[in-house]
Amino acid sequence: MKGRFAPSPTGRMHLGNVFSALLSWLSAKSKGGKWLLRIEDIDPQRSKQQYADQIMRDLEWLGLTWDEGPYYQSERGEIYEEYLESLRKQNLLYLSYKTRAERLAVSAPQEDSPIDSPLTNSPLIPSFPEGQKLLERGEQLQDVSQNSLQKEGAYSSSNSLHPLNILQKENAYSSSNSLHPLNISQKGDTYSSPLSKRGAGGESAEKGLAALALRVANEIIEYTDQHYGPQRIDIKNDIGDFIVRRRDGAWAYQLAVVVDDALMGVTEVVRGRDLLQSAGQQIYLGGLLGFPRMEYAHLPLLCNEAGQRLSKRDKSMDLGQLKEHFSAEEIIGRLAFFAHFIGENEPCKPQELLKAFDWGKVPCEDIMIRG
Repeated sequence: MKGRFAPSPTGRMHLGNVFSALLSWLSAKSKGGKWLLRIEDIDPQRSKQQYADQIMRDLEWLGLTWDEGPYYQSERGEIYEEYLESLRKQNLLYLSYKTRAERLAVSAPQEDSPIDSPLTNSPLIPSFPEGQKLLERGEQLQDVSQNSLQKEGAYSSSNSLHPLNILQKENAYSSSNSLHPLNISQKGDTYSSPLSKRGAGGESAEKGLAALALRVANEIIEYTDQHYGPQRIDIKNDIGDFIVRRRDGAWAYQLAVVVDDALMGVTEVVRGRDLLQSAGQQIYLGGLLGFPRMEYAHLPLLCNEAGQRLSKRDKSMDLGQLKEHFSAEEIIGRLAFFAHFIGENEPCKPQELLKAFDWGKVPCEDIMIRG
């Protein structure tokens, strides 16, 4: 089997990133498998090589060494083009002028979605009650509703271009490209030319170009998560149509991830539970491209004192700050304690946790961290 860790080089890793990397590494290694590193650097505005280099130095410092890679998505544009052409031949692409969906399409879903995005058939997925008690070393969050912490103006799951998608590489369309918007002509609501057109939201197409969106079918995707159990995703109603390439030629996160996981032989994806629904989207897209299904395991989120998922804005939890106060073994030990692999918060190395690793020990509830 082969697992993977696929960070975006848009800043320093934080404790939540390390938690995902650690459990992904342990899951692969405990089964005698390999662990691949892929740098998802196709957001041209935010990705920087210096961040990619720092991520690799931090992983090595933590003892999370990889067997394959690093691969850079920014170098794989011709491969993505081939699979985009496959979707075009199936008459699944149309022109989109929804600029906000495009902006969100350059980020992985967890970077732009509220913590409690709609999740289908997942009773163990909590949001966060006001006044939740904090513990010094982290506390599981119990039995809460799905209506708190919604970001103002966030997309709902009924939006036809719900941003459960996408990271990309800047590579402008040329008029000779078979996938240039001017060369896509379909029936129904598909535009035959982007010139002088306006999208449903009333935004005019910038520079006379439009993004490419995938028209989804009325289909139910079911899969069993190794940690959260059975999942059921209504592709049309829960996700809807989504961007596969921006108008500036930047590649969509979902397209790049699905293609890379399949071609790199990844068999298991481990990541935060905020991507449970996105797995259904990726299974659906992989099916259109003829790829086999892989296994998924999603994790509880590490959250700050406000009940928000840790992000790169939480500077007190990034590795730059943490390394000033803790050793690599202390950080690994703290995360192992959160995952219930050890009974005490004590220093340890990743290799020392292999025998203790068990998905059945990992809590389903999110974990609140006190800075």
